[in-house]
Amino acid sequence: GTFMLYDGCISGNTSSANGAGIVVHGTGGRLDMSGGEVSGNKTSGSGGGIRIQSGAAADIHGSARITDNSADTAGGGIHVLNAACRIYGDAVVSENSSPLGGGIYVEGNSTLDLDGDCRIVDNRINQTDQTGSAVINTSGNAFVGNTETLQELIDKTPVDGTMILP
Repeated sequence: GTFMLYDGCISGNTSSANGAGIVVHGTGGRLDMSGGEVSGNKTSGSGGGIRIQSGAAADIHGSARITDNSADTAGGGIHVLNAACRIYGDAVVSENSSPLGGGIYVEGNSTLDLDGDCRIVDNRINQTDQTGSAVINTSGNAFVGNTETLQELIDKTPVDGTMILP
């Protein structure tokens, strides 16, 4: 099924598993987030704000905000595992934290599509021996998206190796 979030807030949730805010699972699972906010969620697993997994897909666009979420493992804002995620329009992923991929962590057979004026900014890693405050992509798949968006990401990422591309 499809979960549509056009307005409102999913906030203040905790989980000892993966995905404290939203979990999108399975081939038929789909998230359409064109507005609203996923914020202040915390998991001891992966995907503090949103976890997209096992063939699911997510479109995060419009005025959507993924902010101030945390994960103890990976993907403070968003964790994409064997799934697809498209972030476009004016969507923002910011101020999230995790040891790996403070903003977004992409792994397995996954794709991340960044288009339009989306911004992945001010995310952080919370362990000094880890990297990837903006995005970590271990999927082996290249990012899809226009060059300007990728350049903006690179421009807004600190020069200490915190963005890892394949």
